[in-house]
Amino acid sequence: PTMALSAFSIALPSAPPALSSLSSTFLSPLPNHAAAAAPSAAPATRPSPLHITMRKNINTHDFWRQQAEKRRRNFRPRPLLIRPGSAIPDFAITDHLGAPFILSEHIGPQCELAAPPSYLVLFFYLSNDNETCVAQAKAFRRALPAFERYDAKVYGIGSDMDMFDFVRRNRLNYPVLWDGENKARRAFKVPTGFGVLPGRVTYVVDKDGVVRHMFEDQFNGVKHVRSALVALEEFRTEEVRKAQKAVEMSKFGDPVKIEIEDRYEALLNAPKPVYPKQRKG
Repeated sequence: PTMALSAFSIALPSAPPALSSLSSTFLSPLPNHAAAAAPSAAPATRPSPLHITMRKNINTHDFWRQQAEKRRRNFRPRPLLIRPGSAIPDFAITDHLGAPFILSEHIGPQCELAAPPSYLVLFFYLSNDNETCVAQAKAFRRALPAFERYDAKVYGIGSDMDMFDFVRRNRLNYPVLWDGENKARRAFKVPTGFGVLPGRVTYVVDKDGVVRHMFEDQFNGVKHVRSALVALEEFRTEEVRKAQKAVEMSKFGDPVKIEIEDRYEALLNAPKPVYPKQRKG
């Protein structure tokens, strides 16, 4: 049988190349997966002397301390807004009619008016063509009688050229100041919105030239009017309370001082406490 099989195999014709490659693939011994999966050992590399020196000298605490000192040296404080309680800065610009306007001549200790207003409301807006700015200007126009009841005068401050057309088109009953060179904005340190848009800020200044109220809102112009009126109402209530207290003090004296004096006199005239004698032994 062995010789017959060998003869039969010899008598077979030669297989085509594709079939021979397929048979060699299936009949080849299985690969050694363990040997293939074993990673090749990377050649061992010694760290450079510079790397060893850096690892040896590094200190986390010193690193963050140096970073903090660097930030402190490079720190540039951002100019803040004029906050309540600050004295107003002076500036000289023109109104919508072209007449010069100097702030110190209308409010403050150097005011030259015969009857200066009790309060001055200054609102900075963005542009004459902005819808929010137009709504804000019209809201101040409608609320002007309420401001007059508090003896407050309203001024708008913008930087566009067509101030007269802006006042005439919106029928504004208060002056609007032209700040084309941003003198007033720089004096009040009004920031820019998103680094590009001029800021929208409203100030309420009293007759002594001190900022009593400040409100900032870039997107809601009508809210500036409501905020200023609420602040003026609070100031009026505070003034009435102070006047009533002054009247009471003129009639009866300071009640707090009288109460303190009565307590002190009662402590002086109070009998000394008698402590029980301690028993001996």
